[in-house]
Amino acid sequence: KGEKDHCENCRPISLLSIVSKQLERCVLMNIKCHLSQIICKCQHGFLRGKSCVTNLLEAIDYIGRILDNGGQVDTIYLDMSKAFDRINHTKLITKLRNYGFG
Repeated sequence: KGEKDHCENCRPISLLSIVSKQLERCVLMNIKCHLSQIICKCQHGFLRGKSCVTNLLEAIDYIGRILDNGGQVDTIYLDMSKAFDRINHTKLITKLRNYGFG
């Protein structure tokens, strides 16, 4: 807005260098590779292609197979809302270091 000759009328733009984008991609690939080795395959949270719905479908399938074979199923449901807010962050950082982060 205003006259184009005045600097205060122009908004600056920022272009990330291609090198930094490639470095970021390499770091991300290494983190994903490391996490895939330590995260259990049954984990559904915060993973691409998995969600609460896929977790629920897997649980229903598992329970259905047990019941079809005459078995018994006992379940416990926990509410983990606000769990991260209540966690001891010092212990969390220690755990992350034990897994090779930091």
